[in-house]
Order: sequence, then structure tokens, then C-alpha cells
Amino acid sequence: MGGDTAGENADERLARNLRTLRERAGMSQDAIAAAMAERGHPWHQSTVYRVESGRQTVRFGEAADLAEILGTGVARFTWTSPEALVADFVTEAGARLHKSGSAVADAVAGLLAARAYAERVLAAHEGSRYPRVQEARKDLARRTELYDPAGCAAEGERRYEERDREGDGDDGKDAQGQPGVVDQQ
Repeated sequence: MGGDTAGENADERLARNLRTLRERAGMSQDAIAAAMAERGHPWHQSTVYRVESGRQTVRFGEAADLAEILGTGVARFTWTSPEALVADFVTEAGARLHKSGSAVADAVAGLLAARAYAERVLAAHEGSRYPRVQEARKDLARRTELYDPAGCAAEGERRYEERDREGDGDDGKDAQGQPGVVDQQ
């Protein structure tokens, strides 16, 4: 996927990619200018505007500092529109996977803490003389057996398969429900 796209030259690609990366990072033009000024470049908000609009070129040292500020490599500024679109889509899929995996890990940690607490409560009230407490203990013991991590993971898989059968699972759409980007080589 090299070469120019629709007449887009290297400076135009840098301008477009800078704007895209800055916006994705949630940074204003002022913030970029300030970060560049901290690195010794006499940049202002108007400089960022001129670069992003293709009216001002960027020296290699400036590009290297911009890449560092935006947490990327200099080569990212050379990507064509289609390449950037597909690469960003693939990266987003990885980010979604990471976010979901982290949420599962947090949920498992919460589940294990709740189970440990339930087991302490069961032990503390094992010999209660109150019939309603004993009934509550039986219910809590049943729930403790029911909500183990492996059982909950199996239930999650069952729910996913059910949603997938109903057409509500992963259908190749992005986080906003938009069709996935396909690399058309």
C-alpha cells in the first residue's frame, strides 16, 4: 500500500495524519504547540494549524518530536488514507479485546472477593439458632457454589452463543455498530 493516494503527496499525508493522531489523542492545537515549544521548537497554535492544513512543511526533527508527543513513530505520518483506516480499525479491535479482557479480570477479582466474604459469613453464622438465618445460609451456600469463576465463564459463553444465534453477537461491526473496515488490496 505504498505510493500516493488520489494525488496525496507526503506533506499532505503528514498533515492529515497529524490531525488524525492529535484528535485521537484528545489534544488541542494549543497543546501540541506547547509540547513542541517545550522541546525547543518555536511553535504556536497557528503553526499547528498551518501544518495540518498543508501550508507549512515539517523538518525531520519536528516530525520526530511530534511522533514522540503523540506516542507513535515517525513512519505513522507517511501512511496513506486507506492504510491508516485499516490499521486503525485493526488496532481498535485489539483495544476492544484488551478492554473486555480487563473487565473480565476485574469481574473475576470482584467475584472471588464476594465469594471469600460469603464463606466468612457462612462460617460466622454456622451454628445460628434462628431458622430464618439457617434458611438464608442455605441460600448463600447454594449461591456460593453456583457463582464460581468457571461456572460464570461457562454462563458467559452460553450467553454469547445465544446472542450470536440471535444475531446480536460479534457481527463484524465496530464499537459504534458500523460495518468493519476491510483491507481492499
